[in-house]
Amino acid sequence: MNKAAAKRGMTTTVAKNEVQELINAQVARSMFVSATANMGFRLAVTVIIPIVVGVKADAYLHSSPSWTLTGLFLAAGMGSLAVWNTIKDINKQTEDKQKQQKRSKKSV
Repeated sequence: MNKAAAKRGMTTTVAKNEVQELINAQVARSMFVSATANMGFRLAVTVIIPIVVGVKADAYLHSSPSWTLTGLFLAAGMGSLAVWNTIKDINKQTEDKQKQQKRSKKSV
């Protein structure tokens, strides 16, 4: 009878671990989708605005595409910075999540 009770306890522990793994996978998927949408928005804003401003400046000043090219290079730099900041944010969130999981495991 003790063996049966031990097996039941083990089964519930395994089931809890499987459920926790599914929850962790869902959280990771949600974080990925959120980060991807965030980076897409940041890139769209940081690339479109300088290029549009450059095109408008060239049209207003009747100049060659110098302002458009300036806007393009500015957009490339700002886009790189946006990607860098998004990666830093993702890494910080992942690190915080891992610390939180370690704390929860210690308390259990």
